[in-house]
Amino acid sequence: MSAGKSDSSGSFPQNLDLFDWLKFTLERGDETNRLLALEEISEGPVPSELVTLIDFVAAKDSSLVCKALASKIKATGTENQKAALLTAKFQFSPDGLKSLINDVEPELRQAILRSVRKAPPSEFLESWRNELFNENPPFLIEFVLSLLSRFGQPSDANLGVTFLDAEDPGVKKAAINLMAAKNPEIFKPFLPKLLSGSDLDVQVHAVSKLRQIDQAEALNFIRHFFRSSLPTVRRKALKILLLVPFTEAESTYLEFIGTESRPLLLVLAGLGVAFNPHPDLPLKIYDIFLNTRGTKQHILQLILNRIIDCINKSGILKEPVDSYISTLKERLRRRRETVIVKHALRDLENLDSEIRLKSIQILTPYAGNPAVREALKKRFEAEESPDLKSPIGSLLGEVEPSQKVQETSWVHFLQDPKMGAYFLALSPEQQLFTLKLIREKSLFQQTRESLQAIIRRY
Repeated sequence: MSAGKSDSSGSFPQNLDLFDWLKFTLERGDETNRLLALEEISEGPVPSELVTLIDFVAAKDSSLVCKALASKIKATGTENQKAALLTAKFQFSPDGLKSLINDVEPELRQAILRSVRKAPPSEFLESWRNELFNENPPFLIEFVLSLLSRFGQPSDANLGVTFLDAEDPGVKKAAINLMAAKNPEIFKPFLPKLLSGSDLDVQVHAVSKLRQIDQAEALNFIRHFFRSSLPTVRRKALKILLLVPFTEAESTYLEFIGTESRPLLLVLAGLGVAFNPHPDLPLKIYDIFLNTRGTKQHILQLILNRIIDCINKSGILKEPVDSYISTLKERLRRRRETVIVKHALRDLENLDSEIRLKSIQILTPYAGNPAVREALKKRFEAEESPDLKSPIGSLLGEVEPSQKVQETSWVHFLQDPKMGAYFLALSPEQQLFTLKLIREKSLFQQTRESLQAIIRRY
């Protein structure tokens, strides 16, 4: 269902499929948008259809940051395969692992450390605990803490406290994981310190663990991160929000969609909303849609379409889908009308007479509305321009309308490309009322041509 024609380019994906938007962003996005796409891709297996594109970015992208991340994504797949072969029958004892990773490249070393899938024997775990008190490089400390967070005991949480002040962010995040996983009560008192630090990445990671303990408090921090000027921080915060039950997170989603401008982040948020269909959701998204333009409006239209499709398929409606769609369209039309009137009433007080004239033209079909009539009376008393005072007076019945002036005014109104959307937003009765104002044959011919242009344009 179309909520009203957006002015976005047809080159954008015409659906809310994440893969299509990742591909589009890598091919045509600016540096920041490409980086967001690469970060999203790096969190899972790379779709085979994107391998060639990742290769291209790694080799020829104009951004060194994007090239580096694309190269890392490429290496991860290759090194994971090598690590699987090297560790197929390997026992992860401290001495054995140190000898295995001592002289390998960092990417392969990380892949080997990630390859632990089963709990090591208890004697190995005890040996690894002792390694935390020896001089070891940060990557090995991070590995031990991660190992204990997965296979350790509740008492191991105390070991994590020691490394909360580590300089290496990876070590600090692994310590957070260990404490949150094994003893949240030990972890909670350290949250204020972690969340007031200078490393935003560590802060976001701490909030991701706070979500498992106190979702309401985590939402407060997520909203804080959504106000960050760094899109990469907003993306990480959004990924945490996706794990919060929608009943608690709905208002935060809507707040984010209302303020966010990055296309890929809007698509991710839109998918999170659409996966939780409710009959009232389209109206809430439409309220945001009415105040957007361009790419964002296009994406919001796609979100609306997906939500309505999910509502239809979910079986949650208590009425026939045709009846729901018909009622929804009428409610959307009234919402759009409310916004149009609101903006026109604001422009009625503009210092620019041309803007005031357009607002009068827009408000003409709504002259019977008490709020509109009161605003027009106020403007009539204050208006000094005869060209504007006359049409206002005619609407209010204060003066006899000049038919010629009124006809010409409406012809110019319809010829303005920006005003076609307002005309289309009117109900059929209001459109008919507007057209009846034009009676002279030559002016009606101009109007007819304007209407044809509006149809082609919208």
